[in-house]
Amino acid sequence: MARHTLRNVEFQAMCRHLRRDPRVRVGHPGDLRRFLHGVVYLVRTGIPWRDLPPRFGHWNSVFRRFRRWCRNGVWARLLAAVADARANLRRVHPDSSHVRSHVSAAGVPGGPEKQAQGRSRGGYGTQLHVLVDTAGRLLRVRLTPGQAGDAPQAEPLLAGLRPGYVLADRADDADDLRRFIVAQGAQPVIPGRRNRTVPIDYDRELYRERNIVERSIGWFKQCRRLATRFEKSASSYQGLVMFVAVHHWLQNPFAANVHTPIGLSSAFGCLSGRRPGAQITCACPLPLF
Repeated sequence: MARHTLRNVEFQAMCRHLRRDPRVRVGHPGDLRRFLHGVVYLVRTGIPWRDLPPRFGHWNSVFRRFRRWCRNGVWARLLAAVADARANLRRVHPDSSHVRSHVSAAGVPGGPEKQAQGRSRGGYGTQLHVLVDTAGRLLRVRLTPGQAGDAPQAEPLLAGLRPGYVLADRADDADDLRRFIVAQGAQPVIPGRRNRTVPIDYDRELYRERNIVERSIGWFKQCRRLATRFEKSASSYQGLVMFVAVHHWLQNPFAANVHTPIGLSSAFGCLSGRRPGAQITCACPLPLF
């Protein structure tokens, strides 16, 4: 049961942030705890909503509250509030991962493109674009159809931030993106494509920290409900990703493994590594909504 619940400190932190949001009706703490534990159980086990155990309340009540919070942007504001208080923007890592869609995610109104589903070499599914901080914690997320490329989504993910370094892979190697990163006051650490006429040099030692975002995505996909997309609507799947991201922020699973540069006490300590004036205002909305 402990694997499917929030620790007291995690629940209290979520409750504190939710109560500060004037557009959220939190209700009784006991009801809120059952609701949040039900969502944790769902994403960890990957069961259908109708199979949610009765101890979390009626499945339809939990589902309707979750969908209402997705439509009202509650999960996005919760993620933004938690990230803004704790983010380390010394180095940020954009990346993407393909998520296969289950057959139950088909048949969406308006067509699959509107709900960020499409066919690629990896199969029919969704492309999950993420931006994580120095410690591998999610800052922003975007969903696109499975055949979408990485580079066009990097600028929206980075917009408004002022990191020190941006570590990305070859899929994000584009001159426009490099100019955008420099204009943000950051230094791009991106290996050039092999077909470039003039090779581009980059910090190979610093680039080794790219494993942080790979491990972060791997941690997300330990949640069965995220490893495979079962939700018909993109807002529901994005809401689950944001909820797990908030849980991730409060757990800090990589605290002992993140390299701490000289001059910073810790990736999770009192020095955030953020430049003055940097704000994380919100998680990126869906591009098609």
